[in-house]
Amino acid sequence: MSRARDLPDVISGSYDVPLAALDNVPPSNDASALTTGTLGTARLPAGSVIQVVQGTNANSTFTTSSSFIATGLQATITPSSTSSKILIISREQLNGDIDNDGLGDATGQYRLYRNGSAIVESNSTAWARGGLQRINDGGFKYLDSPNSTSALTYATYLRVAGGSRGVGSNADGISTMVLLEIAG
Repeated sequence: MSRARDLPDVISGSYDVPLAALDNVPPSNDASALTTGTLGTARLPAGSVIQVVQGTNANSTFTTSSSFIATGLQATITPSSTSSKILIISREQLNGDIDNDGLGDATGQYRLYRNGSAIVESNSTAWARGGLQRINDGGFKYLDSPNSTSALTYATYLRVAGGSRGVGSNADGISTMVLLEIAG
């Protein structure tokens, strides 16, 4: 026999649910329902972006030195876990020096530092020769594993890597650096 005829009674009926039955219901993840206490630590899967920080620099830098000098582009991030990785993406404009006589040439190179220690060098070069100038986008795409929960400052430095003239950074624009904390 079909019990379909009893369906209206089930739908319109009033049922009491004992409070003890609600003890096993998981709590809501809705932060708006929280009136006291704190939310638990988020557990994101590996590869998730936890936070993003950006730094910019509108000042140009020029050097004739073969030693690295700070370009002024930097950004600081504080990882939430020692297992986190930091993805650094920076963009700077590297240009060679052109003086009035148009003689000589120069190539430049960038280096990325973390809290004052060098971690990687770029292969970006620019040159000026015979009154002509070549400008390249320099910078980094680098995944760092700092194993730290302390503040980390990433900064770019520039030097003359070859030739008889100087090199400059950011002569015609704004340099940017983006730091992404990636869950480990």
